[in-house]
Amino acid sequence: MKLGGLIWLVIVSLFVGIILCSIAAGAVFPGLNQLAAGPLVCRHGTFQIHQDTYSYRPGESDTMTTDYCVDSTTGVKQDISGKVIIVAGLVDSAVIFVILVIFVLVQRARQSAKS
Repeated sequence: MKLGGLIWLVIVSLFVGIILCSIAAGAVFPGLNQLAAGPLVCRHGTFQIHQDTYSYRPGESDTMTTDYCVDSTTGVKQDISGKVIIVAGLVDSAVIFVILVIFVLVQRARQSAKS
């Protein structure tokens, strides 16, 4: 595999992992980011997801999700939403990158076998 192809796989993996998986899917299913990043970002406490739903117009509502790490000894909450998005995105990107590399290698092996 050439360096240019590898760079494109990294770019695609980062986009899909951070934008689509961590931000978009994490907004719809907040527990996904907890699985990917919870143990890495909140090692010395309890990971909590807090959602506030508010309405600014009749018939419309919005939900705000905040990730907290609650210290087990003091009970202090620390907002870790940004860290969770980045770490979950990088974890998702790494998994996607490995899958894409395997897919490309299998496709090349199939093409070589046909020739």
